Amino acid sequence: MENTNYKRKLRKNKALLGLVAIIFLAVFFLGASYKTVIIEVDNRTIEAQTISSEPERILEEQGIQIEEQDRVEASSEDNIKSGERIIVHRGQKIRIIDGGQKSLHYTTWNTVEEILEDLEIELSPKDRLNLDLEDTLTEEDNIEITRVIERSRREQIEVPYSSEVVYVKDLGPEEERIAQPGQTGEKMEIYIDTYENGEVVSSKLQGDALMKNPQDEIIEKGEANYFTTADGSRLRYDRKITMEATAYTAGFESTGKRPGDPAYGVTRSGTRVRPGVVAVDPKVIPLGTKLYVESLDGTRSYGYSTAEDTGGAIKGNRIDLYFENLGAAQRYGRRDVQVYVID
Repeated sequence: MENTNYKRKLRKNKALLGLVAIIFLAVFFLGASYKTVIIEVDNRTIEAQTISSEPERILEEQGIQIEEQDRVEASSEDNIKSGERIIVHRGQKIRIIDGGQKSLHYTTWNTVEEILEDLEIELSPKDRLNLDLEDTLTEEDNIEITRVIERSRREQIEVPYSSEVVYVKDLGPEEERIAQPGQTGEKMEIYIDTYENGEVVSSKLQGDALMKNPQDEIIEKGEANYFTTADGSRLRYDRKITMEATAYTAGFESTGKRPGDPAYGVTRSGTRVRPGVVAVDPKVIPLGTKLYVESLDGTRSYGYSTAEDTGGAIKGNRIDLYFENLGAAQRYGRRDVQVYVID
């Protein structure tokens, strides 16, 4: 009987020892698998004791929620070792104005360059940013992209023709005819248009090419009522008058006035006398009329002049020409001239 109790007691002790061994081994291996993982989140640093190896599981154990816009940075996705870190980057709102279009995004990156790369927003070489790529953003900042595009444009331009007047003798006064009709030419102009956000902001001419030469218009006019001046100019006149010309000065010999007299050197029109001023009979030639005085004796013509003065002896077809020098006026004397009333 005692032997039976002994055996029974021995079996119980062995079972107890086995259970203790199992508990010891479980505690040993469990303690050996625990690790310390550093978690950085929301400006906090947490030392987490865990047996888990997956970052998401470890964060879940610590009650740290991860939103869709957040990003978890860890050295491994499924095998975190003791002493390693898990960094939680919270998504922040970023406003982007791209080519004038506004949009709101979440990003876990900080610099402009990182954010654009994260959102897969590409820039062309001519696009402009309101910030530098290295700038760090906050939720108060906007990224504004000005999209710049250059396009070539061709424009066909009409080249105007010139008109040339030819005087002929077989046409009468006021008559004219088209001897050769004018034809416009054509040229191609090449422009570079610059667009910003779809709107043209500048247009620059790059070059042009003449496609068709213009043909000048030739107009033939009658010789009548045109004359050629001493300097070779061709003038149209309304009428011409053969007149007797004399010469005068502003001095006492011609006007009876001396320097100091308020009326000295003042014409009937109220202007100052000067070369080119002539005195006329207003009944024949109105004051203010533009004239050309041509010599008929081969001497130098008086030339372009204006009827601005009158004289007591200047009546009918007589004209008095102003000279600044008394000697020149006396040498001029009296002679016949052809006076053209310029049209």
